Amino acid sequence: MTIRVLIVDDEPLVAENLQAFLEDEGMHAQILRTAEEAIDLMRQGADFTVCVMDLRLPGMDGSQAIPKLHQLAPDLHFIVHTGSASFTLPSELSALGIGEFQLFKKPVNNMSVLADTVRDLAGT
Repeated sequence: MTIRVLIVDDEPLVAENLQAFLEDEGMHAQILRTAEEAIDLMRQGADFTVCVMDLRLPGMDGSQAIPKLHQLAPDLHFIVHTGSASFTLPSELSALGIGEFQLFKKPVNNMSVLADTVRDLAGT
């Protein structure tokens, strides 16, 4: 089973590096630049295992998008990817089962840990 990862990040270099790394690890990764695009794609029936969600996005932010995506795809797992050094998980995200191990702060120095977290969330 190929792990399908949705990357939602408006920083092209960050998103493309993450995509390349995950694909080198044998996963399929697709990039979207906004939360609204992710919601639209999921409404169309897209099937992803894990979503790597940036928090600061144009339009709807990642913290607002995650609950909406969870409603559309309850089996979708999330990794929060943020450039904010002081970010802590809000209770709304914790209530969805997102734990501290799913929080990655940019820049991610050890991408292998992120890839392992994706695999753990995917159950492989």
